[in-house]
Parts: sequence; structure tokens; C-alpha cells
Amino acid sequence: MMSSIQPSQIFSIKTTYSPSSINESSFAQIGQNWCMSQGKHWPSELTGNVVTKNLKLLHYPHWVVSGNGAALWDGSVGRNYNEVELCSRCSGRGSIVIGSSRSTCSKCNGSGKVNVTKTLWRREQGTVLAKVQGRVIENFSSAVKCGDRVLSANEYVTDSNALSIVPPSGSTPSHAIEVAKNTVMGDLKRNAEKIARGMGDQARDVNVLNANLTELDTRVWLYPIYEGYYSHEGENLPVQIDGISGVIWAKLPTVVKDGRLREARRNWFVTLLVIGAVISYFSLSSSRNVTAQNWMIAGGVTLAVSWFITWCIVLPTMRAIQKNK
Repeated sequence: MMSSIQPSQIFSIKTTYSPSSINESSFAQIGQNWCMSQGKHWPSELTGNVVTKNLKLLHYPHWVVSGNGAALWDGSVGRNYNEVELCSRCSGRGSIVIGSSRSTCSKCNGSGKVNVTKTLWRREQGTVLAKVQGRVIENFSSAVKCGDRVLSANEYVTDSNALSIVPPSGSTPSHAIEVAKNTVMGDLKRNAEKIARGMGDQARDVNVLNANLTELDTRVWLYPIYEGYYSHEGENLPVQIDGISGVIWAKLPTVVKDGRLREARRNWFVTLLVIGAVISYFSLSSSRNVTAQNWMIAGGVTLAVSWFITWCIVLPTMRAIQKNK
């Protein structure tokens, strides 16, 4: 676990922090509610207290960016139009000859002509504005999975407060200004592309020129998140609780993932068997001469197809999904 440090020892720009509004005594209940929501495969020995007993308060740094921008833009704007052309399939004849037989061309329905949509491209230009006000951008590389930040959380200017701070991606004034510039320029680019698309049906190669960026401001906001781990059958599994909203995230133990996979495998296999049996029944029932061998073949095919889909398609897909949980 990282030790507490004064924010001024890391950041050389204005820094605020939000104190946690979650009482640590409520962790066990938050964890218990989460455990109970995990279903029948959750081990009974993993209680809310076990899952949340090793948490420590950390502060995750975020940029809070403001600024204005004005610029020129130019780009290619496309307007669609329809044009009648000779059918490429029948070369305008309206029919296709194969051997000694002649058939109507299905592409042009025998007319020999088709409507083709084309695009007329023209260069356009104009002005574009952007305004960014208090946009929050993550300033760390590690993953936070316990929901979105609560932007209305109370903030206080840091003074001599010692906090446990997750290492930031950037901490200097030059880095902060670069973040603000990139943010406003990104909005100018998106706004220019939106304007260009509104002038036609398509837009491409839209560029922002001669940008004037003003009132750029960036500060650091330290957001509280409780983080730790719980152990089960040799696994150390990460846990996070948002210090403002109380939203919890925890990685599932392997025993739970395996239990869910077994249940899903059984359910899929039974479902596919039933579907296959119904299809086989109606298919064979419509035939007049049906032997016991036909029913056995149909049953074998249904069993084989159900097994293949369940084990070779469904299970690998579910394992890939569970791996990220």
C-alpha cells in the first residue's frame, strides 16, 4: 500500500480533493449486498465483511479542464444524387443468356437500367467555436471499475492534508496546459465535423485551422476510492468502492465463474436439444415413410449439433466474457 503524502509534493498546480462521504462501518453491508446479488454459486464463507476488510482509502487524480476555442475549418462535403446507368450485370440488355436459355436480369428487372447513388464532393469552409467548462479527465493509468465519478462531490483546496495518492500521468503546469489545449482542440475538431456533415450527406478530410485558444485552465481533482483485495482459495481478488457513491466492484473468484459456466453449459445444451427435437419431429412427421432408423439418425444429429454448439461456440465465448469480470 502506498503511504500518505502532501499533494504539493506531487503537483505544482492548483489541487483540490473530495473527502469520502462513505462511513467505513458501512463497508460490510455494502459488501454483503453485493455478495447476495451474485447468485447461487457464491461461496457462503465469502461474506461482506470478508470481501471488504482489507480496503484502504486512495485518491485518484483527475484533470478538471476549462477553456474556449475559435478557429476556421475546411473539408470535403459530399452530397448524394441518383443517376441512371446501364445494368452492369446484363450490360443493358435486360436479360441474361445461359447456354440455350434466356432469363430476365434480376438486378434491373428486365429494364436494362439501374439507379446508382453517387456523391458529389466539394470543398467547404467556415468558422467553428468550442467551449469546455469543468470537464473531468482521468489522470492515471490504472483501471477504476466501480462506476462513474460523482461530479457533484464536495471539493476542498488542499493545504497540508496528507493523502494516499495514486501516481498521476502528469503533474506539471506544462502538462496541464497541454491537456487543456488537446481537449479544446478535440472539441473544435468534432464541432467542425458536425457542421460539415450538416451541410451535406457526408464529410471527410475536415481540418481545423488558425485556432485561437483562450481562458485555458486546468486543475487537479483528487477523488476518493477505497481499494484493496479479498482472498479465496489462493486467489487475491481486487475490490473497489467509490468513496462518494458507495458503488462497489470486485473481481469474481474462479469457483463462481466455473459454476456459472457449468450452469450455462447445461442450459444451452438442454435448450438446443429441445429445439433440435422439435425441428426433427415436424420434419419427419411430414414424411410418409419414416422408419425407426430415420428417428435414430435425427436424434444423433440433434445430439451432435447441440454438443458442438455448446462446447465449441457457446463455452469459449462465455469464458472470454468471464475472463474480464
